[in-house]
Amino acid sequence: MSYRFETGERVDDAARRIADEQIQGALATLDDLDHLGIVESVHDVRKRCKKLRGLARLVRPSLGGGFSRLNVHFRDLSRGLSAIRDAHAVLETFDHLVEANRHHAPGGFPSVRAELERRSEEVSASLSAGDERLDVARRQLRAGRLIAGSWDLGDDLDAIAAGVGATYARSRRALKRSATSPDDDALHDWRKRVKYLWYEVRLLEMAAPSVLTPMGDGLKALSDALGDDHDLAVLSAWLHAGGEGFATASERSELDLVLAHQRADLLRRSRRLGARLLAEDTQAFTARFGSYLATWRAVGDELPCGKITSLPSS
Repeated sequence: MSYRFETGERVDDAARRIADEQIQGALATLDDLDHLGIVESVHDVRKRCKKLRGLARLVRPSLGGGFSRLNVHFRDLSRGLSAIRDAHAVLETFDHLVEANRHHAPGGFPSVRAELERRSEEVSASLSAGDERLDVARRQLRAGRLIAGSWDLGDDLDAIAAGVGATYARSRRALKRSATSPDDDALHDWRKRVKYLWYEVRLLEMAAPSVLTPMGDGLKALSDALGDDHDLAVLSAWLHAGGEGFATASERSELDLVLAHQRADLLRRSRRLGARLLAEDTQAFTARFGSYLATWRAVGDELPCGKITSLPSS
């Protein structure tokens, strides 16, 4: 099935099913490393961990104290693999940065790219199917499956709406903090909140796809922009910690300008989109979301509308 609640599915059944699908998918990825390759496999496992944490946030009002246990479990699992992800993600972001700013930096900073590529290859070379970090991840996934399989959440749609509303509220607060204190930590926190909200909207999209699909698309775009900004922040930190072996003084100065320009542009775009996606008062948003869920449960799936000629035959 898919990463979403299905029509007529009880809350507890849906949550346990989705958690099990994500964990089994992650285990299957780690058991077939030749299919995706180790680096892509690690990326897939980390994405699934984030999806699981998004699911846990959605059902948090029903989980009670069990939320922290599961959230910390999958957070630690993902962190154990983060160094593998960073080296490859920063190289990819650097290439996108140079391509987007080729008129401002026609030289392309070859020595910087060479160092980033060396780091990426070093990480890849250090990995193997028997890597201890992958064995730890497998054990943590199996333990997490037992935790999620024991969930007893009932079927309270109001609690689900409250879960979405709480994440929405945190996203709004993080947006405000990033505006008053736009440091890397504040921006990274905003990105995390937006990503969790996107996951929750994805999970419940079928309740009102005409409204929630565009919202989900907007949250995905916002999360991507803030994710690129985070990777640029990591690149900047590496650049200044790497000394002359990473870049010459002139390259560092020139790249600093390109980084500052690109990050300012990403932040400007993110704030304008975020201000629209998060414009509604939290109480009103939560009530509206709850109405979508109640309507979905009462009358079933949304159906396409339009002129007779544009409707699917039935």
